[in-house]
Amino acid sequence: METEGDLDRIFSLVSNPLRRRIIGFLSIKVPLTFSDLMEYCGLDVFKQCGMMDYHLKVLLKSQVLKKRVEGYELTEFGQRVAELLQISTKLRSWWKNCEPDGEILAIDALEDSIAPLDDQTTKIRRLITSLELCHHKAERHIEVIIEAIGSGGTSKGPGTRPPGQRHPVEDLWQNCYNILSAWCSGSPDEAIRLDVGGIPASELMSFIGDRTPLKVWQVQRIMDKVMSFLEPSFRYVEMVEYGEHYIEHSESRDLTMRALIHDTKDGKDAEITLASAIDHLEPCHWNFVGNLVIVLKAIGGDLFPKKPFAACGRNIKLTPIRNRMKIVSNTLRAFCEGRDVPKDVDGNILRILGQKTPVKRWLAASLDKTIRSQLGL
Repeated sequence: METEGDLDRIFSLVSNPLRRRIIGFLSIKVPLTFSDLMEYCGLDVFKQCGMMDYHLKVLLKSQVLKKRVEGYELTEFGQRVAELLQISTKLRSWWKNCEPDGEILAIDALEDSIAPLDDQTTKIRRLITSLELCHHKAERHIEVIIEAIGSGGTSKGPGTRPPGQRHPVEDLWQNCYNILSAWCSGSPDEAIRLDVGGIPASELMSFIGDRTPLKVWQVQRIMDKVMSFLEPSFRYVEMVEYGEHYIEHSESRDLTMRALIHDTKDGKDAEITLASAIDHLEPCHWNFVGNLVIVLKAIGGDLFPKKPFAACGRNIKLTPIRNRMKIVSNTLRAFCEGRDVPKDVDGNILRILGQKTPVKRWLAASLDKTIRSQLGL
């Protein structure tokens, strides 16, 4: 039971809308990094970092948040604050990969009408929750989810790949690591026969230019990022958020933070720091090779790429599967609403989904909303 003094303190803390949003996002997904919160709250990473830093410090000092190596999360007191605001109940944990809105509440009402969920339905919904349309296999992931909705079950999910089985894209990551390692060591011939996505090692190395201590340090950060995907136990530490980790290399970090890549975001002129670009260089992203070229050229001094840097949540509209996702979304809505099938739907998906049931309708609506939320459809 909260005392009047507790309530006064809580009302003061949540009087600012940005703090309410921070608490809201952390009530449904933890941990979140500084960069995550900047993105989720829609803040400009170049102009509003100070604003986010200020409000995070207020919430940390008030013991609403705690900071771990992995990111920020709510304290026990912070969870009570979220509950009092009814934030945690408005957006269920299923939706951690989507922006909240009223449509989600309507889909939650469908869930309430079919509760309790059986194990297979829960597993399928978790697949939808794990869906990220910036992933290089996103289209295949959606196919798996649709097949699971139609059949009522799935054996897919995290950790289901047979032990020792290697995905072909991991060879690409390994080549990238080996090429950059050879460049850093001053022995480029060791990797001269390798390529990354069809780009020869010699060409990738030429983007960087001559070796300097700063360039070597920056390239090693890319190697760290790639290694974090090759070896899951290895952790990449973000330069933008965790400056204290790089205290022994503060000058190199500062120079990397100050280097600005000039590109576009959603068709408008934009900038992204080289440090942030390396932090967001995800090997699992559909545009990893293109992003890698942008970053390597930036290290070499070319800060005006011909194509924009596309990261998770940045320029996602450029994904090559966007038009296909429009058709998938239209098809899922046609299935859920039971309306006549227009031309811009996929009849094969409807056949896979089969006869509509309350459970299938809820899962299909959840998948459709996730697709539209992430791609801004």
